[in-house]
Amino acid sequence: MSEFHTEAKHDKHFALIYGSFKTEAKIKDYIGNQIRYIVIQDREEQRISSMVASAGQIGAMFFDVSRSAVYNIGIAKSDLEMLLMNLNLAHATYHGVIICPHCLDKAIQAGEEHLVILKDLKEAIKQHATANI
Repeated sequence: MSEFHTEAKHDKHFALIYGSFKTEAKIKDYIGNQIRYIVIQDREEQRISSMVASAGQIGAMFFDVSRSAVYNIGIAKSDLEMLLMNLNLAHATYHGVIICPHCLDKAIQAGEEHLVILKDLKEAIKQHATANI
């Protein structure tokens, strides 16, 4: 678990279960009383599902273009050092960076779009969570 993902910080999970799959009983057996949930139907299910799918697609695009936007320039002293650096067994000494302005712009744009969708999703889930306490 990362330093940002700890039990202490995740004590108020809330689940939205899609009603069209008719799996509420199975999910309830799986999560028990540990997580509060409601079943959403029809338009709300489609809206939340679409937001989650969009967030995933844009998030994946963000990571993809971010990887090609900035590269570190590392120079190995030997083939062995290069191999160890590639295996993450030795720390690289970076001598600069290579930046693709086009990819950087695309990464920033995707990041901003991702953030907007995540905020909308948070607000939608928050409305359900507070209405069903």
